[in-house]
Amino acid sequence: VGRRAQRLGPRFLGADRYPAVPSDAARSESAAVAETVTTFCRICESLCGLEVTVEDGAITRIRPDDEHVATAGFACIKGVKQHRLYASPDRLRFPMRRTGESWDRVSWETAESEIGAKVRAIVDEHGPDAVAMYVGTAAGFSVLHPIFAQGFMDGLGSRSMFASATQDCANKFAAAREIYGFPFTQPVPDVDRTECLIIVGANPVVSKWSFLQVADPKKRLREIAQRGGRVFVVDPRRTETAKSATDHVFIRPDTDVFFYLSFLNELIASGG
Repeated sequence: VGRRAQRLGPRFLGADRYPAVPSDAARSESAAVAETVTTFCRICESLCGLEVTVEDGAITRIRPDDEHVATAGFACIKGVKQHRLYASPDRLRFPMRRTGESWDRVSWETAESEIGAKVRAIVDEHGPDAVAMYVGTAAGFSVLHPIFAQGFMDGLGSRSMFASATQDCANKFAAAREIYGFPFTQPVPDVDRTECLIIVGANPVVSKWSFLQVADPKKRLREIAQRGGRVFVVDPRRTETAKSATDHVFIRPDTDVFFYLSFLNELIASGG
């Protein structure tokens, strides 16, 4: 298949463009015309480059892009298997309304009308803040989703907007605001040059990190050790990241605050 460089929009992997993997029967009816296009993954901050094979309008294969300038042929299992979501029999394709113990299909008009009436009733009785929204990580990599999601909540007058960032990163934003004056001024380690990296309670080999946009974390961590540096992982479990580090510091669960306090005390005592 000839490789054709083509930058596609944010909804490239969406079902509206390539709905599902075709069945064997469908493929046998006509000769499949395959093409390869390049895009990138939106699941996490690494934004790994991908090569996607499309046959008869459906995605049949996703693989890492060896020529991608940043990720150089790396992509995790989540990225290269994501097209299977669209062929899943469990995929939600139309509105479903729960009636007792069963779920019944309804039209979009009915769903929008009934949901709108319920939201209005909640706002009228309890106020706009009674309606909350939770936005997942991947939604942040879309241009339109944050705009319309926040716009919807602003339209209701609700301040109850939550996200994965408010769940596991709020401390970073709060600390940055107090130290630097702005929550989005986020210091990150220079993974390619650091001589000592301390990872507390994170498992980037699996999660692919956050804030850092590091593709292939296992390789990058091992490169620190190869140039003479040290990687400390502080975690009660011997995680996949701990196995790739030079040092694993076991810690009792729920004692993070004491670790940090003793660490800061040692820094102050030693003039660090």
